[in-house]
Amino acid sequence: MEMVLEFNLLGALRILKDMKIKPNFSELQRQYNVDRHTIKKYYDNDGKTVQERTKRKSKYDIYKNEIIEVLENPAVTIQALYQYLVEKYHDPLIKYNGLKPSINKEQILNYKYLLETLDILQ
Repeated sequence: MEMVLEFNLLGALRILKDMKIKPNFSELQRQYNVDRHTIKKYYDNDGKTVQERTKRKSKYDIYKNEIIEVLENPAVTIQALYQYLVEKYHDPLIKYNGLKPSINKEQILNYKYLLETLDILQ
């Protein structure tokens, strides 16, 4: 039921905008049970509700070059890399369960695989 009301709201806003009529957001709030600030956001963005997300820096970015350098050795695992970083930096914020997704997200392992492939091709 709420989706239907939201589609009706977006349709009404589109019609009002095409007619170049500024809507009464408070009245639409009472009619559709949607916050007037949300209605104004829909009106200003032509009904698009997608929010852009900012990319957050990883706490492992400061170690990125060293991680790549260590992972160039094909015998090194992520566990061994984790132990190396903990012993070298004694940083309590370095956690295995945070390091592993960070490496996968940055596609450092794909970089390692690419290096191995290029060595085979040469």
